[in-house]
Amino acid sequence: MGVCKLDGYDIAQICLNGHLISRFAGSSPERRANACPECGAKTILQCQECNALIRGNYHVDFVIGVSSNFVIPKHCHNCGAPYPWTRRSIEAMKKLLEEEDALDEESKGKALEAIPDLIANTPSTPLAEARWKKVLSKVTKSAGEGLRTILIEVATEAVKKSLGLGQP
Repeated sequence: MGVCKLDGYDIAQICLNGHLISRFAGSSPERRANACPECGAKTILQCQECNALIRGNYHVDFVIGVSSNFVIPKHCHNCGAPYPWTRRSIEAMKKLLEEEDALDEESKGKALEAIPDLIANTPSTPLAEARWKKVLSKVTKSAGEGLRTILIEVATEAVKKSLGLGQP
């Protein structure tokens, strides 16, 4: 596998928990690893739904440069499916909400329904933000900390700003 010539992107390798192994896995295969050095999880180079390669560093012909602004994608650029790390974050948020006794079932249901709109900019994102502001004000400290940590990882920048979530 070489650089993705079709669209100018190299290939990224990411572990199932969302840790970046390499954004140059196509052009520099020596940077690849079968397991994540941070958590030990298996690593992937392609979407597990449609097999499209995960976009890595964008190559510009005749330009040599090093940029560290690579953002680990949440969804496949080809089929739109959430990557495993996104699915795992969503599942963790759901489990934390289910465990939370400080919320009634209706509030939990609304919060669960709003999760996809926190990780992608959609017309329903403002509603999702409003629902999650309520949730975060009502949950216990431990649940709130866990939910905030996950949101910092998966929420869009606009959602993080709206919810007052600083970087860890």
